Amino acid sequence: MSTKNKYILLLIISIVSSLSCDNADKKPLKSYPSDLPVIDLRGLIQENKKEIIPIFSPDDKIEYVPLKDYPEGVGFQDVLVTETHIYVILSHYLGLLVYDREGNLLQQHEEPGFHLFELVHDKQNSRVFASGWSNTWILDEKTGEPLGDAQTIYHLPAHSVVYPLSSNRLLTLYGKEDTHYSTKVGASICGYDGSRLTDSVYIGKGNKELHACWWSWSTFVMEDGMDDYLFFTFFRNAPFQTIYRTTPEGIKPAYYLDIEPDTDIRYAWKTGDSLCFIYHLLCQGYILVPTNITLAIYNMKTGELKSQQLLNKMPSPESNCYLGISNTIDNTLPIQMENVSERNQQICYLLTGKNVQAYLQKEKIRGQRPDFIRTMNTSSDPVVVIINYLHKK
Repeated sequence: MSTKNKYILLLIISIVSSLSCDNADKKPLKSYPSDLPVIDLRGLIQENKKEIIPIFSPDDKIEYVPLKDYPEGVGFQDVLVTETHIYVILSHYLGLLVYDREGNLLQQHEEPGFHLFELVHDKQNSRVFASGWSNTWILDEKTGEPLGDAQTIYHLPAHSVVYPLSSNRLLTLYGKEDTHYSTKVGASICGYDGSRLTDSVYIGKGNKELHACWWSWSTFVMEDGMDDYLFFTFFRNAPFQTIYRTTPEGIKPAYYLDIEPDTDIRYAWKTGDSLCFIYHLLCQGYILVPTNITLAIYNMKTGELKSQQLLNKMPSPESNCYLGISNTIDNTLPIQMENVSERNQQICYLLTGKNVQAYLQKEKIRGQRPDFIRTMNTSSDPVVVIINYLHKK
């Protein structure tokens, strides 16, 4: 082969190689129903970036409150912290506990037959909504007692959860009429009497919906400013997800979210200008064996997307601590992004002795251990973690 031909061949190889590398870095082109902004998480879970994305700082405050007289061996469904009380829904329909902020048990309410599963604070009206399979129980936040004789919001579909939009309007998310199906597929704005003020918005994906299971974590609701919400139901293996924005006036699509099949989103929250997600791959798409646990942060103003691999593989399914993010406040246990309130700049969640011990058997913590960690065993009273943080841009 002549020298000239060799140069031509090398040039062709170089160009083809360059194009191949460029295409490898690009995500497959997709079309969406409209020109809404797209939060495209595809590919991030494979990048395995290790650089820590700072979420918290030493200026943020963390508080640990042991819950006294907690029923031994009983699990929990949800926890809520207000200015005056701590509320805990017990598992197995065993009722609702009301504590003061120091962890002293004040009241234990028998469950009113609703199969309670979620707590929401209506701060404007000093109420707490305890939502269940068939209805919503209302408590007076000032006293922790059921609110007079009006203990329920009537005329709502099965598995409804309500969120306060204004002094007289609620965002209502609900499942199918089937009493064993809790995945949220519908949304509307209702009055406090349960009357529907807007047409329902169907947020389902047909046969792509998650299996019917009332303990599913598939619906995520995020406070957006003082009155609004962003929310979505995650339908695994759907072509894309739709994130909706709700104001007192109505419900409209705000973003499309794209992610690989066979992944599961565990936490989604908003802080400042950013939407944040923690998600992972699933073994065969169904068995909960989390790998490639990833944090992704999308800036809603600039469109910038950042990611960090939190963990390659979850060593123990017994501890949700492995799904947490780096604790740069006191450098102890990872922070679980549950019950995030942007309006109150607060995060709260409950740690059980079993959860903590399962983590400490395999992991070391860098900071000085709080007293409760040094003495905690599998039969200890649980501890509520309360974090007050500064807004992050």
